[in-house]
Amino acid sequence: MVRFSPADPHPRPDPSPGVVSAPLWNSEASKFAGMLTVLDIIHLIQYYYRTASYDYAAADVETFRLESLRDIELSLGVDQPPLMKEHPSSSLYDASRTLMKTHARRLPLLDYDTETGHEVIVSVLTQYRLLKFISINCHKEVQQLHMPLRRLKIGTYVSPASELTEGQSPYHPIATAYLSTPVFDVVHMFSERSISAVPIIDDQGVVVNLYETVDVIEEERRGGKKGRLLGIITLSDVLRYIIGKVDDDDHSELKSSQSEPSMKKPPRS
Repeated sequence: MVRFSPADPHPRPDPSPGVVSAPLWNSEASKFAGMLTVLDIIHLIQYYYRTASYDYAAADVETFRLESLRDIELSLGVDQPPLMKEHPSSSLYDASRTLMKTHARRLPLLDYDTETGHEVIVSVLTQYRLLKFISINCHKEVQQLHMPLRRLKIGTYVSPASELTEGQSPYHPIATAYLSTPVFDVVHMFSERSISAVPIIDDQGVVVNLYETVDVIEEERRGGKKGRLLGIITLSDVLRYIIGKVDDDDHSELKSSQSEPSMKKPPRS
């Protein structure tokens, strides 16, 4: 968890190797303030790349306030994440729908202290943990998952050549990169599309690597077989298949009910 105070520009993260997200806690208000994720850091990198020199960015990031992240997203024109949360006693189905409505990958679980009435961060439910529970305990619901992915229509697949317009990538709508692609171009894909991984392909469309927001994963290390890029599947795709579609109207209502006023960006030192 990362604790911060509007009066204190320096966050104090609890060191935990391998952690890719953390709840934000407003110490002054004793209140949950959102989630800090790898995508937030990607947005920050993109902002500095566009607006500042390396020396300025290196110095400025030392006093950068977490509350300014939302303003960074506004300046980049990317969607701001809704301040979503669920109570630990909520049903798994409700939690799943909340994740799907917001396209989030994790959901904070908050309770209340009976003595002080303050919020208490109990845990963070991730898509991975949710799907792991379903795979172990909901055998009837996952029986069809033994069928081929394409038959189940799970995932995003390369459009047929006949449907592509002039100038479109032959791998549309999947974001791809080559080994010669500048790193920042991939960073821009992460930020613009709110995705966490981009396949790295060669001139023949053979997948040679997978560049993620947190690491570069080699196919050989995972024991994967090389082949031409045909599609990509995410945990969100699997969850959407199991739970079903969520109306856009529900998403709008959730975003409206859980949004909070944006904090003003403090002057830079």
